[in-house]
Amino acid sequence: MANPSRLKTWVRHLQLFFAKAFKETIGQLESKRFATQRLQPSQSNFV
Repeated sequence: MANPSRLKTWVRHLQLFFAKAFKETIGQLESKRFATQRLQPSQSNFV
């Protein structure tokens, strides 16, 4: 069986890694959505 303290540290690193990746993905999705929202009014003006 693995060392419990080492396992806890590993789990914490994994959680931090996933939290960081999740935040970055959410940030990219939000920026894309804001970009499309900014483009739509100008496109409707051209039409």
